[in-house]
Amino acid sequence: MVPANPRWEELLLLRDYLRRHPEVVEDYGNLKRALALVFGDDIAGFRDAKSPFVHQMLAHARAEQATAAAQPSNSGVPVARGAPSL
Repeated sequence: MVPANPRWEELLLLRDYLRRHPEVVEDYGNLKRALALVFGDDIAGFRDAKSPFVHQMLAHARAEQATAAAQPSNSGVPVARGAPSL
């Protein structure tokens, strides 16, 4: 995927959220393993079944991002409001 893809920012947000939350990584891995047993070669079913978990992670990631953007910067450098922090 290239940065011009509309989902690029979403994927980076999810990646960064997972890096900050190893307990969620474990839960996500367990879910994917369980779904793989249920859905086997049904990729669409697998994807659809994990979708609510992914959307929940993205909602948490966006909330964290909004909270971080509202915090004053400790570096003395102004923080750009509204811009994604990666």
